[in-house]
Amino acid sequence: MFWKILFTVFISFMLLMGCAVRPAGTPTYPSMTEVDNIPTLLMSPATEENSLSTNTPMALNLKDEISHRLIYGEDCQQPCFLGIMVNSNIEDAVGYIEKLDLPLKVTQGSTGNAYFSPIRGDGFPEISLIFTEKNGFVQTLNAKIDGRGVSQEEWKFYSPENILKKYGIPDNVEILFLSNGEAPENPGYAMVFYYNEIKLVINYIFGLFDNKATLTACPNETQFELIDVWLGNVLDYQQARGVSLEKATSLTISQFYDLMMEGSKNVCFNLDIREFPQ
Repeated sequence: MFWKILFTVFISFMLLMGCAVRPAGTPTYPSMTEVDNIPTLLMSPATEENSLSTNTPMALNLKDEISHRLIYGEDCQQPCFLGIMVNSNIEDAVGYIEKLDLPLKVTQGSTGNAYFSPIRGDGFPEISLIFTEKNGFVQTLNAKIDGRGVSQEEWKFYSPENILKKYGIPDNVEILFLSNGEAPENPGYAMVFYYNEIKLVINYIFGLFDNKATLTACPNETQFELIDVWLGNVLDYQQARGVSLEKATSLTISQFYDLMMEGSKNVCFNLDIREFPQ
């Protein structure tokens, strides 16, 4: 019952963050809003203990630490965010947030705690970080990087091209059509990468079409408004499912990967208008 109640809170949180969208509907995209209630997400038992990536000094400079990881990436053995991995020791994860002198809000649950930290400062994008724990280990992590008003160079590591270079061909790619509540004449799209085995989802939310008449998407040059990073069981990622890449375009996932790896900013493809009623 506890997780059902908090799951409702989670949906409200996602709506406030502008991330709860419908594949073929007309969702709005509100501004990011800090919330006080922290959800506990679906959890599965921890299987092993991993160490937090801590190749940084005891006293951490917030701007240098966050910027370096967003631009140059992580050195973890598996996907992580700010050094925090699924199955990391929760004390290490909390300790890292405390070293950055960031606020940390905790919600206690019958199966584990959930932690929320709004990360704000000059010189890097705003981030909302949620991670959950069970039996002393990190079970899920959800980080939302606000890409509005900042250059993509400030979160370069998480660009579609670099994620594909680091983790290879995704198990699944989905596309969602998004309406623009502030400017209905300028719709956008979301693009989601699913990596099942390494428990990683990257959701690029609200990029404008290069040509809205033909629904032409150019993800290597698009300035996405929100980058949603999920670590944990892919099936527990509570987002509306989109249209598979194969149905949304004329590309297979392998062809999409090869196209994105060309290294050109002018990598573009058209969406099948029949799959996205407007």
